[in-house]
Amino acid sequence: MPPETSDAPSTPTPEACATHFHGSYLPSDVQLLFTPTCIDGSDPEALAAIPAKLAEYQPSEAYLKFFYNAFAQNRRRLAQDTLSLARQLVLKTRGGRPKVLVSLARAGIPVGVLLKRTLQEHLHVDIEHYSVSLLREEGLDEQALLHIVQQNDALGRDITFVDGWTATGTVARALWQGISQFNRRHKTQISPDLHVIADLAGIATIAATTNDYLIPSALLNATISGLVSRPWHDATAEQFFNCYYFQHRQAEDLSQWDVDQLMAEIRQLDRTPPCIEPDVRIRQQETSQFFIEEIIETYQLQSIDQFKPGLGESTRLLLQGAAKPDRLLVRNRRSPEVEGLLLLANEQGVTVTETVAMPYKAALIMQPMTEAEA
Repeated sequence: MPPETSDAPSTPTPEACATHFHGSYLPSDVQLLFTPTCIDGSDPEALAAIPAKLAEYQPSEAYLKFFYNAFAQNRRRLAQDTLSLARQLVLKTRGGRPKVLVSLARAGIPVGVLLKRTLQEHLHVDIEHYSVSLLREEGLDEQALLHIVQQNDALGRDITFVDGWTATGTVARALWQGISQFNRRHKTQISPDLHVIADLAGIATIAATTNDYLIPSALLNATISGLVSRPWHDATAEQFFNCYYFQHRQAEDLSQWDVDQLMAEIRQLDRTPPCIEPDVRIRQQETSQFFIEEIIETYQLQSIDQFKPGLGESTRLLLQGAAKPDRLLVRNRRSPEVEGLLLLANEQGVTVTETVAMPYKAALIMQPMTEAEA
């Protein structure tokens, strides 16, 4: 159910854009290592100046109804997967106690906040949580990584990277490449391993599941991600990568509500399923790669970047105002899990094709990027 007005979390205002930037989360939840531009709605020119590629879909009443239903149906599953992942991180990390979580913006932020609270409250592990940017063209924000190693272990050995899910594995591969370069350049020993809730690509080091399901934080934009936009990079400045902080949308914000609701669920849990075993991951990777190659050939795609598999990734792209979807693939049109995607596709005039043999419940095919967009 949606939060009552009196229960809605208050959005931190001037301190939210200060040195310890945390968006609309609590200061103890995360340090968002971005350079924020605060949008409070008082200046129409500032709103108009937001680039089209960072525009966000404003959900309809029908879509919000779908969101709350999906949240209710998937909250227990996500709570179980979060606790499973948190427990596995404790077992895997050096010394048995992770010290620094680094989430990849933006999809990783809500998962990172949830993992931090779970580790602290449920498993009694004290941990820092930062979020950094990893962009397709610009790569990792090295200024942000340098800040983390300066504040913690100088070799970066206590860093654990987390994200919400994998799709084609592009982000995981970019992380491996970026961290390898960073380690060589700065003589650090940061692990490039990625840890996620749902590993559709079969490429994460640790994942709670390989199943494609509705992770609630994938179903909205800034209003479930601390009121921050997707990051971008101003290459002319020596600073963290950039984001907008949408203070003017605080009445719509569900970021803390989302985490509070899921933490209430986690507190009721005792036993949880184990994280996936390596042989399951390998099979998932083979299945995913085979299907991706088939789709690239069938639809004559120019790049793997045009294919966005999974309920979460497909929804995330349709929620971006400047995204250019070409076709939505669904395994079963009648499944309640794709109701939100069908609503978005109908509103945006996107062709829907039922693909029964697909290993995911949904996938999005994007139009090829022009040279100006690349």
